[in-house]
Amino acid sequence: MHRSHIWGEIIMKFMSRSSAVFSLLGILTLLLGGLIAGCGSADGLSVAPAQTGTVAILLTDGPTDEFSAVNVTVNEISLFSDAGGAVVIFSGSRRINLLALQEVEDLFTITEGVPVGVYGKIRLKISEPEFVRTDGQTITSNQIHLVAEGKVDLVLEHPIRVFPDETLIIRLDLDAEKSILIHVSDANGLIFQFRPVIFVEVLHDLHARLASVRGEVVSIDPETHTFLLKRSPPIFHILNVEDKPVLDHQEEDDVISEDRDDADDLDLDDEDHFRLHLIRVEVTDETHIFKASGQPGDFDSLAVGQHVHVRGLLTWEDGLFLKAKLIEIGEFIRLHGEITTGINAEKRFGFTPDPGQGVTGEILVQIHNETFIFEAGTHRRLDPEDLVAGKRVLIEGVLDVGVEPDLLLAAVIVVKPPEAKVTHLQGVISDLNPETRTFTLAEGPLCAFSDEPPCMVPLRIIAVHAMPDALILRVQSEKNNGEGDNHLGIELIPFDALKNGDEVHVFGQFDPSGSPFHAKVVLVEGSSGL
Repeated sequence: MHRSHIWGEIIMKFMSRSSAVFSLLGILTLLLGGLIAGCGSADGLSVAPAQTGTVAILLTDGPTDEFSAVNVTVNEISLFSDAGGAVVIFSGSRRINLLALQEVEDLFTITEGVPVGVYGKIRLKISEPEFVRTDGQTITSNQIHLVAEGKVDLVLEHPIRVFPDETLIIRLDLDAEKSILIHVSDANGLIFQFRPVIFVEVLHDLHARLASVRGEVVSIDPETHTFLLKRSPPIFHILNVEDKPVLDHQEEDDVISEDRDDADDLDLDDEDHFRLHLIRVEVTDETHIFKASGQPGDFDSLAVGQHVHVRGLLTWEDGLFLKAKLIEIGEFIRLHGEITTGINAEKRFGFTPDPGQGVTGEILVQIHNETFIFEAGTHRRLDPEDLVAGKRVLIEGVLDVGVEPDLLLAAVIVVKPPEAKVTHLQGVISDLNPETRTFTLAEGPLCAFSDEPPCMVPLRIIAVHAMPDALILRVQSEKNNGEGDNHLGIELIPFDALKNGDEVHVFGQFDPSGSPFHAKVVLVEGSSGL
């Protein structure tokens, strides 16, 4: 959809309710700007604009039991064509707690003006990792070795294509559990290494995921049951593609970047910048709304100035908007833990939070008819009857400490299946059998993380079966021999590409019978960069 279509409706809706923000002069300026841009060159000849599309980035993360927070700063996201041209679709400084993204698809950015073409690589630049352990200990950036200085190249198994006037959604799973490596050093104690492991998924179905946006309500339209949500940093980014050729014909070092200053410097009093922060949200009969008290609400519970968390479906029908499925007004906490008792007649059950979350001892959890209950990973909707003692869950809600015991009013309950508990093994592989997708793992510290030979002393020998849907990634820090920046390369490879002697990290579960180990993810080591 053209940019004018996306913003036309947003501006008009906002004008109707907030005339103080957008002046008539501002609207005329936008219209005149569009007319001038469409008139062509000064000599009267028409110049066809470069064909462009839109790219939306969703960020998410998987669970980890060892840390309560994993903070990183995202500085850049770029797309690279097979011809070598680069498009920077985000450049700035956004701080993110990866663990807050569990079972959440954060709408990181929607970038308009991306040149059409085929892209075979995504590059991320991150910085300033910081870990908080469940016992409260903080591991600061200067205690963490950031591999390849946080530059990560994701080589795509199948190149992606940006089509004219269409939107491509890319989901990036920054897996904290697989990214943090802890090594034991006799001299310095524990060594923490952050080597980002990122999984890429291209979503062709806009309704495949619920996008998540947090922000402030700035305008409400009761007639259409919609409101405008403002987020800082901005949601939208617009590339400067004037006078740029189609990407397939770019020079290798030709980089298209955002037509703006750093996101932190945007002036919200400037209407052209202000609109980059806005997204329209539609509320329907299927939208579940929870008030700041944790009790269910309705559309009338919304008010200008409130901070809300919206999960919904991105829709490009009659302009871009978010069709809300769940809205939380105010601050809601998230607690991991275990169900200790079944549900009673008041729709309450016992729950013990994990350590390190600021809430101790057993509490009660209140379920409402509007509470979202679903399974982790699959997002399959569940019933209250599925919440039985012994289940591991993530609960999002409001804690009422005015009752005894404390009562957690639940808006969302995520049930973790038993297979969600992942075991991490490392070692050297042998006895590869491509037909059965099996190998033998000599488990022990990898040479890549040891300065003193012999580095590989097997602790035990384990039979491993790579499951049919297992992801096998080659992770290698590339130094480029001084030519260009160092970066971490991540590439999806087939089982047949494994070799005897490869050093690997294996993530999965042991078979209930004890053998073999069922691998869901295999990371093949390249250079460690240590």
